[in-house]
Amino acid sequence: MGTSDASSGLWDNMDRALGQLFMMGFDGTAVTPQIRTLIQEHHLGSILLTAKNLKYTSALVYELQKCAFDAGHPVPLLIGIDQENGGVNSLFDDIFIRQYPSAMGIAASGDPELAYKVAKASAEEISACGVNWIMGPCLDVLTNTRNQPLGVRTTGDDPVQCSEYGVAFMKGYQEAGICTMGKHFPSYGNLEFLGSSLDVPTITESLEQLSLSALIPFRDAIKQGLDSIMVGGCAMSSAGLNVMHACLSDRVVDGLLRKELGFDGVVVSECLEMDSLCQNIGVNGGTVMAANAGCDILLLCRSFQHQLEAINGFKLGLENSMITTDRNGYLPLTNIIEPEEELLLLTPLVKPLAASAASREISSHTSVDSPEPQWERGNPGLSGERVFRELGRSLARQRTGRVLHTSYTANGVRPQHESLINRASAVIVVTADANRNMYQNGFTKHVSMICNMQYTAGGEKKSKPLIVVAVSSPYDFSTDTSIGTYVCTYDFTETALVSLVRVLHGDITPTGSLPGTISRSEKLTQSKTHWLVEIFNEERDALALDTLIKEIIEWSSPNQRSELKGATSNSFLLRQQNVLETHFVVRNSSTSALYGFCSTYFFKSTGTGAIGALFVDPGRRKLSIGQSLHDRAIRTLLQREGIKRFQLGSRLPSIYLGIPSDHSSERKRLRSWFANVGWNTALSRPVCSMVMRNLQSWSPPEGMAQSLQGAGAEFDLVRGWEHSRAIFDHVKTNNRQGLAEVYKLALSDPNSCGIVRAIRPEDGSIVGTVILYNATSALAEFIPALKDEGSEV
Repeated sequence: MGTSDASSGLWDNMDRALGQLFMMGFDGTAVTPQIRTLIQEHHLGSILLTAKNLKYTSALVYELQKCAFDAGHPVPLLIGIDQENGGVNSLFDDIFIRQYPSAMGIAASGDPELAYKVAKASAEEISACGVNWIMGPCLDVLTNTRNQPLGVRTTGDDPVQCSEYGVAFMKGYQEAGICTMGKHFPSYGNLEFLGSSLDVPTITESLEQLSLSALIPFRDAIKQGLDSIMVGGCAMSSAGLNVMHACLSDRVVDGLLRKELGFDGVVVSECLEMDSLCQNIGVNGGTVMAANAGCDILLLCRSFQHQLEAINGFKLGLENSMITTDRNGYLPLTNIIEPEEELLLLTPLVKPLAASAASREISSHTSVDSPEPQWERGNPGLSGERVFRELGRSLARQRTGRVLHTSYTANGVRPQHESLINRASAVIVVTADANRNMYQNGFTKHVSMICNMQYTAGGEKKSKPLIVVAVSSPYDFSTDTSIGTYVCTYDFTETALVSLVRVLHGDITPTGSLPGTISRSEKLTQSKTHWLVEIFNEERDALALDTLIKEIIEWSSPNQRSELKGATSNSFLLRQQNVLETHFVVRNSSTSALYGFCSTYFFKSTGTGAIGALFVDPGRRKLSIGQSLHDRAIRTLLQREGIKRFQLGSRLPSIYLGIPSDHSSERKRLRSWFANVGWNTALSRPVCSMVMRNLQSWSPPEGMAQSLQGAGAEFDLVRGWEHSRAIFDHVKTNNRQGLAEVYKLALSDPNSCGIVRAIRPEDGSIVGTVILYNATSALAEFIPALKDEGSEV
């Protein structure tokens, strides 16, 4: 499944390389226009043939390969079929193709050698027709005989016997020159069918239970050289583990299959056209999730529309940086930067832990005249700042290029940090108990986003290498998959940091892993799903957004007024010249339903980037949809030229002024959520909207008129642009985001809006202004809390 050196340059074309990541099927016994398009225009690399295709098998395979050759494919197509024998045979012919018993029938003979011979004979026959990849062997252990879709396709309920026969089948296929595919990982032999046909069959066994039974045949086949594995589309639900579809989960593909079982072959997804996936996620998003989970080849069996949808989804994922083209880590440093390039080290201002016993022992036996750096001689009294300064110096001694070193505090990413990040070729961020010192968590994620949004001089996007080093608790980012290369030293004593420098420069290779329950609990945590985030398209998404808003309002508690009451899709579209707005959605491309929405605004007048709204379908919360939207929004705002600050909530449109505070428990949850994604909510202040109903019937309190007269100001009511200069001179004295845009809307709508001015009689200067408007004004569209009341405010 590799490529020759002569053809490797052709894979530099992204479209050509992208096509190799898909396996697709089609309807027809000859080459159809649809499959021809996929091969010629989208460079499809693998074809799945089924019984419905195989009337003239050799001729069809020849035409498919010729089509690929004529289109300039540097390597032949992979042609795969299911040929398990028994009742599952894609290729059938009374004269030329021999029919053998099923896998369970072969196992009933008690002879593994027979399994080897049958597999070899079957593989030789399909190979003679041009097929080079068999979708087998079936490695499932039949542990649940009550609800079983596999039946005789397995070799029984004994994991040792299933392993023995599975490996024998695999060896027979390979002896005939056919690539093999073990299936269905982690197991289809223990499924529970808990609901309707659209619900996903579920594995309810824990990972420990799977390891003792269902995973044994996969583990043994991997050790014996299995070429590829298909990861199933089943759900997994057990203590602490909640996976919608196994093939979309990085915990299953990357964590369990790659890391735990050590599989380094090709991982193939289950067919992404399955009904439950189309209805619950959509092919577009499912494609991105499968790729992020670690699947190398994505399977779409039949629908041309879904196949194009999947290709488009993958391209969107690449454009949005949701799918990376390089999965390699950033160790050692020589892999990512040249010796003369600059390296940036960012360290927190913290006090170090007491030196370890080992370092104190070293210190007591080291001469004062030692040529080693002070920190390598083991001074337990070094301050945190001095320890990290010595770390920077030690890094610099190993390089010809400069090491730029600065610290960070709870003030977050400052202009100095951004300047140094842009200047350096790679960045190292050091954290120390980031879960306790939350500013470190937010700072690191902010730096990560900046590194992910770097561009070359030619405008091509190129992420900057980032290494995060936890020098105390490994919990800092142990389960955060958005952080790439992550190194844990477990303390920041001198000895630990000496070893860190050696690891960073490749003198030693880190071999440790998170110990004990930390590592085991990581396997059991809920898999973080990376949803495909798309730019809001008004023509395509407006009606779906209105539906989502309605669902959220209906879901709200009866005694709680939703901030979205009165809002429509138009409420988020400012269309103002000095406001750059980009909005995002998570959508089901197969059903067009919206699962989440996020609005962003960049106010040029103040350099403020604001997330104006972020909400998710109530029935799909806690699935990482909100975080996917948030991450994309921040990446977009970071690209705005002149960006100075970030803000949660917006005065215009005035839907969410910030984190809602109606209910203390919900506010606490939201503050915690935003803190976890990098916001410093400790510095926030309350912002409120005062609503006065039926303003026409309102009368001022007794004595107010006399008080106003004594204030030394005169009042008038003006409308229209002829008064704009004096009003805007006054508004400029208040540099709050969105305020100028509110007044522009009011001045542009004199029939529905007026501005009350408080004027100093001595010089005619404005000392205060108030906007009056009614429910029919353009301004009311952006303050929906009052629009539905139909009253003046």
